[in-house]
Amino acid sequence: MTRLEPVVCCDQGEQDPAWDTFVACVPGGHHVQTSLWAQVKHVLGWRAARITLRREEEIVGGAQVLYRRLARFWHVGYVTNGPLVRESGSAYLERIIAELRHFSRRKRLVLLTVQPPKHDTVLVEHLPRWGFRPGRVAVAPMASVVIDLSADPERLMASMHPSTRQGIRRGLRRGVEVRQGAGEDIPRFYALHVATSRRQGFVPYPLEYFTTMWRVLHEHGYIRLFIAQVKGEDVSAQVVVPFADTVISKMIGWSGTHGEYQPNRVLDWAVIQWAADAGYRFFDLEGINPDIARLVLAGKPLPKSHHNTTTAYKLGFGGQVVLYPGPYDHCYCPLWRWVYHRMAGGVSNRAFLRKVVGRIQGRRAPSTDAAW
Repeated sequence: MTRLEPVVCCDQGEQDPAWDTFVACVPGGHHVQTSLWAQVKHVLGWRAARITLRREEEIVGGAQVLYRRLARFWHVGYVTNGPLVRESGSAYLERIIAELRHFSRRKRLVLLTVQPPKHDTVLVEHLPRWGFRPGRVAVAPMASVVIDLSADPERLMASMHPSTRQGIRRGLRRGVEVRQGAGEDIPRFYALHVATSRRQGFVPYPLEYFTTMWRVLHEHGYIRLFIAQVKGEDVSAQVVVPFADTVISKMIGWSGTHGEYQPNRVLDWAVIQWAADAGYRFFDLEGINPDIARLVLAGKPLPKSHHNTTTAYKLGFGGQVVLYPGPYDHCYCPLWRWVYHRMAGGVSNRAFLRKVVGRIQGRRAPSTDAAW
């Protein structure tokens, strides 16, 4: 049998083309596992390490972990949409997890969070056996709405909620226009994003985060900016990440004005059409309230308290409601393990933990179902 060699590489900010090619081609591959994304997160103070499993120099599995200092002697880390393996089964995954645990001890991580790739049931099944417990705070969306772009535009429009479909048509009749932006438009997007943050009650990432995102991802075709205009005024904007066969709605911004023109719905429809024309298979609206997603999948109506939320807005576009694996935590410090799980018992404490995670990430995150 060919020997498998684990390799641990602590990133100094360089691109890793071999790893990025592996991530783009392997089942479940996601842009957040690329070395390019690690460069973006470096702006927020995260360092990166990649654990790769190689067979005769070929990468057959691995994981990128982002980690940073939490206190003087404490570090935390997380793996989002990983580990990834070229072949199904738990043998490769077990080797990668073992290396992740060794790495965590060497770097004195008090907490490592792993949120598995979408639809990876094998990893979800085995993580508890490898010492991980269901986590308290997600580091990636746990539910979303995904639109299959193989349908023609008429069918896509017909699958939408009537109010969404009517809003798009109303906006188009009233002259809402959508254009693709460039690097010099990032400050315009940021101003709209800040306006959204004020309405929804979260602290946005710094402008440098978005300018770095554009600089790092654009030359590889992994980022696009779309801007909706009403009477020549930029009122709504969206940053999307096209990766593998999917276009992901990454960040949005809306001034809060000209709502009667439906600029957001027209904008989303323009992005959906662009993604389909460009040959992508799916459009992921990236993130809805997981509790509401479960209700929808169970055939139950949307609660009235959620009618005016981002979840309701995204559900209006039709598509498939999907659930993704949640986070799994491994605490390496006994005291931290006791405090962490003790504090995370109640709703109010989970809210506190979300604030802690937000501070670690460089901002205070919004609710998963903020009012639109």
